[in-house]
Amino acid sequence: MRPLRRSRYTSTTWLILGGVAAAVQGCGALFGLEELEVGGKDAGADSTNPIDSTVVRDTSAAMDSAGDVETSNVGFLPDGAEPLGNAGDVADSGAREDASADAPLHDADTQPERASDVAVGSEADAPIDVAPQGRDDHADTDVLQRGMSGRQDIHWVTKNGIVDVPADLSAVTFEALVPRANDSGFDVYPGMGYREGTFTIPDVPAGTYYLHVGNSHTVTAARFVDLSYYRTGRPDGEVAGEGTILNFNLSNLNDWQSTDELQLISSNAGVVILGLARDASQGSPAPGATEVKGMRYDYSLAPNPILLDATKGDELMLTQLTTRTVDGGPTYQAIDRVYFESTFTFKSGVSNEVLGPFFPEPHSMSLKTTWKHGDFAQYTAATSPSATYSSQYLAVDGIAGGLAHGETADPGGFPDLLLYASDAMSDEVLNLSYQNPFPSSYGLFGRVGFMSQVAISLPLPDGGDGLPFQMPATIVGDTDVTNFNNSTITAAVSPIRNPLVDGKDGFSQVSGITTTPTITWNAPARGIPSQYVVTLWEVFLNGDQTALKGKRRFATTQTQLRIPPRVFEAGRHYLVRIQAFVGAFDPEVHPSIWPLPAGQADAILGLVSP
Repeated sequence: MRPLRRSRYTSTTWLILGGVAAAVQGCGALFGLEELEVGGKDAGADSTNPIDSTVVRDTSAAMDSAGDVETSNVGFLPDGAEPLGNAGDVADSGAREDASADAPLHDADTQPERASDVAVGSEADAPIDVAPQGRDDHADTDVLQRGMSGRQDIHWVTKNGIVDVPADLSAVTFEALVPRANDSGFDVYPGMGYREGTFTIPDVPAGTYYLHVGNSHTVTAARFVDLSYYRTGRPDGEVAGEGTILNFNLSNLNDWQSTDELQLISSNAGVVILGLARDASQGSPAPGATEVKGMRYDYSLAPNPILLDATKGDELMLTQLTTRTVDGGPTYQAIDRVYFESTFTFKSGVSNEVLGPFFPEPHSMSLKTTWKHGDFAQYTAATSPSATYSSQYLAVDGIAGGLAHGETADPGGFPDLLLYASDAMSDEVLNLSYQNPFPSSYGLFGRVGFMSQVAISLPLPDGGDGLPFQMPATIVGDTDVTNFNNSTITAAVSPIRNPLVDGKDGFSQVSGITTTPTITWNAPARGIPSQYVVTLWEVFLNGDQTALKGKRRFATTQTQLRIPPRVFEAGRHYLVRIQAFVGAFDPEVHPSIWPLPAGQADAILGLVSP
């Protein structure tokens, strides 16, 4: 089996541990198929999966602009606000087009249209009006509760504690879409953001509305919505410029194997680089090597290339994950040796020499658990009638600052202590060992996931079908690693059931519907979700390759969603994914907070063609 590759996307699902239901959530470095690597050199390397390497999260996954750390306190809604963007969270196609008449959907990193620019009654079947201040088409609402407001703080997790910084929202567009009765359209209420980290939308009537920011919509009735989120690192990080190179000459490696891995971590700077040796431009260790000699890495291309500054408390850690054997059978990777330096400062635009020895990490830990693979596999067809098995994984990862604040929205993901890929379908009793070099302030969480995929293809103009896009789907989850030990891991949430699009079977190809359809579904057979996330992409042909673009995301606690105007366009094709999330989520008031433990299961619908 080929080694795991990680993406900055995430996913989630519930686990039942030791017979007790425990929510588990996908992390910021969910593994998936090799071709799902996003943000690294292999992004979109497989021609069957053109994925845009510039897009962070689903979510996974998660800022409007990955790596814009120089303006890191400028407000944005993390993509779906989700460190659960998920390996199943697909970025726009690598051939993504500029917004135009031929590409009506907003790309993930574009601002939404201003409500004031939308023509009144622009959709005959579901008009959308800009509601002037004082207008009231909702006579039964309580006018004393009109309007809504919110704020966004970035909770920076540093080595000295959490530093709260208000986001600058002055350039962010906010609007509320209020559905009218009897499916007669939406009224749009424009809002305004401020430099102090607050925003307001006047005159929004009491009741349910869609809070629209960027490519994300939150279905809520709350009068105050807090878009704040946690992120590892310092708020004053300086981004490395072009030509910032790291040259590694390191000794005392454990005998290198082709499936080993190096990772770079500096939590105070907010830097995590997974697959350091894999992505090096030259000098990666050869099998049998006991040193890293002349390895060159372009740091400016890192997911979050913040310059380390020893005067600000930044420390540099490198970990070697060596390949070990499970009872003489399958292999896994786990931390064995560590390089540590507390006096290193990176300089921008030049070569930086990283020298010294690795040392064996003495702090040993173990993971003992029973993994019931078949309990996950039984839901493959529930993901989609055409879903096929892809892969499974189990991991132990770390979060700086502990687990109390849940997952952090970090572009590079989370450092790995243990990685195990398995293709077993019967029960596995595991006893895996790994070393833990992280301070006690770190929280360790276990992750497990079952991956399937659904082939999506469009017909070619001259006949036949285009090359398929392999849409990933997951049943996956995270929890405190102590819950994994001496436990039995089974799925505790399954995909949603019986999806309908304007009353038509959602698992079939759906056509002849309006551009503002209502999507409904039944709750999962297992698990009680606290939110659902419906994600939409336009499906198009890039030559003879089927690809995706124009992601839109809707979070709701309901089992139905009316699609507003300006999302679907007649004559085009769309892919719909519905995810069931379980855990202590509060999507209506705190949509950007992703707690641990938590969980997720995906369902992939058939193509929708209005």
